[in-house]
Amino acid sequence: MAEIPRPNGNISETLRLFSLRGFDERETVALLELKRKCPENNNTINNMFSERIARSLSESAMSYSQRLSAFSSVGASFDNHYYKTLMRERGLLFADQQLMANEKTAAVVIDYALDDGTMFRTEFAHAMAKLSDFGVLTGSQGEVRRSCSHLNSN
Repeated sequence: MAEIPRPNGNISETLRLFSLRGFDERETVALLELKRKCPENNNTINNMFSERIARSLSESAMSYSQRLSAFSSVGASFDNHYYKTLMRERGLLFADQQLMANEKTAAVVIDYALDDGTMFRTEFAHAMAKLSDFGVLTGSQGEVRRSCSHLNSN
């Protein structure tokens, strides 16, 4: 788990962890858009606030992540809206806003935010293809996790 960036981690540590796997700043910034969709990110938000939202929307047919996204300006689409939000200092997580705290990653955020979304989607696709080159551990060597940030219980 030490090689996985945490939602509350700083950008220097995140870049270091991605660089251990051969990713540069642009690839890292592109891939980080994915983490905002992960339900595990909810545990970094004030628990009382999250529980209040969950209770008030419990009758909705949407998943908890979908309901929470209604309270975030990030949105649910897969485009450059995430980066536009970061430029307005409206990142949901500490790690989101950290992208603007580093000169190199801030430049990438600005590139993605000012583009029509084509640059982000193209660079994201290349970064995902590179990510897919890492072997998936199966059988006794690995597991498909029910929760991204926690090992499954035996």
